Amino acid sequence: MTIAELMRLAHANATAHGFHEHVPAFGQTGRDVRHILSWLMLAVTELAEAAEAARVGDLENFGEECADVLIRVADTCAALEVDLQQAVARKLAKNADRPRMHGKLA
Repeated sequence: MTIAELMRLAHANATAHGFHEHVPAFGQTGRDVRHILSWLMLAVTELAEAAEAARVGDLENFGEECADVLIRVADTCAALEVDLQQAVARKLAKNADRPRMHGKLA
């Protein structure tokens, strides 16, 4: 599955389940971005659930929660018409040129 396919499937499912009754315009001054913030917090919640699965040693649930993170991020990007596949490719290329640990101490 490509990132573009993941975005399409995640967004279709989220829309069908009521997560996109209102889609804000990203980056427009004065526009309400609370929906974007709530979508991002859904991804954060999934990360917290993955952390808890790691804490208790539940690898199967850890994988499921990590999948949820990707699904939530893909859906959010699809809703905002962000080309996540292109963004990931650009970021990987940028990170390849960064120093060890991005120049930070371990």
